[in-house]
Amino acid sequence: MGNCGSFQISCDQTLNRILTFLFSKGYIGNLEENLNYLVKEMKFLMAVKDEVLIKVGREEWLHQQRRPTVQEWLTRVEDAYARFKILVTELPPRPEVVERPTWGQEEMLETAWNRLMDDNVRIMGLHGANITKVQEDIAQKLHLSGDGWTKTNEKAIGVPEPTGENGCKVAFTTRSEDVCKRMGDHDPMQVKCLKEDQAWELFKLKIGDEQLRREPRIDLLARKVAEKCHGLPLALSVIGEIMASKTAARLCFLYCALFPEDGHIDKEGLIEYWICEGFMGEYQVLKRAVNKGYGVVGTLIRANLLTAVDTKTVMMHDVVREMALWIASDLGENKENFVVQARVGLHQVPKVKDWGAVRRISLMGNKIEKMTCSSKCSELTTLLLQSNKLEILSGEIIQYMKKLVVLDLSSNLNMSGLPGRISELTSLQYLDLSDTRIEQLPVGFQELKKLTHLNLTRDVNLVKELQLLEHLQVLTIDVSSELGLEQILGDQRLMNCIYRLHIHDFQEKPFNLSLLVTMENLRELRVTSMHVSYTNCSGGEIDSSDLHNPTRLCFTNLSNVYIFDCKSITDLTWLLFAPNLVNLHIGNSEEVINKEKETKLTGISPFEKLEELYLNELPSLESIYWSPLAFPFLRRIKIRDCPKLRKLPLNATSVSRVDELSISVPVTNIEWEDEDTLNRFLPSILKEEYIVTYRPEDEETQYP
Repeated sequence: MGNCGSFQISCDQTLNRILTFLFSKGYIGNLEENLNYLVKEMKFLMAVKDEVLIKVGREEWLHQQRRPTVQEWLTRVEDAYARFKILVTELPPRPEVVERPTWGQEEMLETAWNRLMDDNVRIMGLHGANITKVQEDIAQKLHLSGDGWTKTNEKAIGVPEPTGENGCKVAFTTRSEDVCKRMGDHDPMQVKCLKEDQAWELFKLKIGDEQLRREPRIDLLARKVAEKCHGLPLALSVIGEIMASKTAARLCFLYCALFPEDGHIDKEGLIEYWICEGFMGEYQVLKRAVNKGYGVVGTLIRANLLTAVDTKTVMMHDVVREMALWIASDLGENKENFVVQARVGLHQVPKVKDWGAVRRISLMGNKIEKMTCSSKCSELTTLLLQSNKLEILSGEIIQYMKKLVVLDLSSNLNMSGLPGRISELTSLQYLDLSDTRIEQLPVGFQELKKLTHLNLTRDVNLVKELQLLEHLQVLTIDVSSELGLEQILGDQRLMNCIYRLHIHDFQEKPFNLSLLVTMENLRELRVTSMHVSYTNCSGGEIDSSDLHNPTRLCFTNLSNVYIFDCKSITDLTWLLFAPNLVNLHIGNSEEVINKEKETKLTGISPFEKLEELYLNELPSLESIYWSPLAFPFLRRIKIRDCPKLRKLPLNATSVSRVDELSISVPVTNIEWEDEDTLNRFLPSILKEEYIVTYRPEDEETQYP
């Protein structure tokens, strides 16, 4: 009966997931997508149960005795199946919902379909500003090319040339009539915007009757907004959602318009802005404010006001951004509330009629060398100047910015100093000086009594000044000397403030990573060009008792790890002690986990929150982990130039959502756990010729 035990190990995860689901709240169980997932898991579990019973029956026929653990497992499966039957038979009936078609859409689709079915039409183009919904509705029936500016080579992408003989037709959408003609349709169909009465009805639907009745002027104001949208359904929906939203979400949404058009916005940095601006309200624990910020990001994404690019970044549609800026200017009445000219190639500060009315300025991503203004900026709270060519910030300007809360000067590579009058920014809470040439902080820097977020780079002589910042909570810092690191490690309060740490260019003697264990709030660790010694988080040999004592675990808040060009690293077993690791990027290491310590690390479930794994140019890498792991949130694996790596720590049940997973790895090099594993992950594998070597410096610019 020894063979029966093998089933228990491979299926317990499935059984536990099902039991957890069945004991969850009713509103979770009633979600259709969850029920579909449950049915699929239950079918798999019952199939395994049948296999177990067949083998058990065979062994009992040979007068072998059934193990108690096998009987216990079978009993649990039966209990789970009984609860499953109750759940699926007691589902409440689906309420009837009358779906309202988008105004004018039905007639437009019928016209488009009839034209496409014309025997004389082989290529059909649809142009206009309102084409997104058309794509969604007919994409399942037609091949739709994107908004390209050159003629598509259909044969190259597997589409035969449309002729009368083969019956093939091609439809595509674009905003430009010229593109239609280039693609071969010289009489394209225009997708028109909504008429005035249709636009108003759609807008009222989005904003709600209660909001329209709340204030006497709201009706007139709302009609003005609808007129400004020019009948564009996307714009009408967006503005309606915003005008009906709560204050915090509305402020956060308008803030996103400060970033460049179609630019990627780093969610973590954005939330730090919001916290310092006061959008998250008062808080005693910073983590709660951060969680609230992520909640707002999710709300804006679900409302289609932001678009998720990946797990770390979002972006704002250009139409949405334009409307947000219009709302921020009090519907065009106070255009100088927000001065936003981000990434537009400016060489000097734009002219503004009334600097005293400006509340937020965003000139990021330009080529400005000198920041000047001809008047007082007495109402200014936000100044975003990152990624310019500034050499210095004038003290004359600073003296008028008494209300300034957020100042971002990062990525001004020529900036070598700060004016002494920066100490007069008594309201300042956020200051970013990363990627500048600043090596000294001015006298009086400690007068920034409200400063809570500070980002620095370079090996600056800062420790004494930093120690005087009483309210500092979030510190980002680069260290390239042992002396600088020793000074930081000597101050426990300062260590607790470090959220992001970059250690680099330590080559004279080994650096022990275990010295960083006491940095309780460390979120991101970058280690480059270092001579690193072996590391044990517990300060000595690790044994299984350490894993059951939370005080002995380390890096509990660490989510991002980047290690490059550290050839001395041969053991990263300490990564097992980072339970919230999300992004792991490694270069030049022999093993991620040391297999020899397997017996000392039993009982731990590493990498459960991992979303991205990048391994690049690791000629000696032979293994990532010695057995398959569960990766509930894994979205991307990227492996390049790891010739000795033959196996990934995956089996058929490792990843719950393979449809969201992408794997970049040479297919011929990998040995899979079994055929089921291969079949499950093969659709996620990208062809080797499309793999691009990852390097930190190649990342697309993200803001902030």
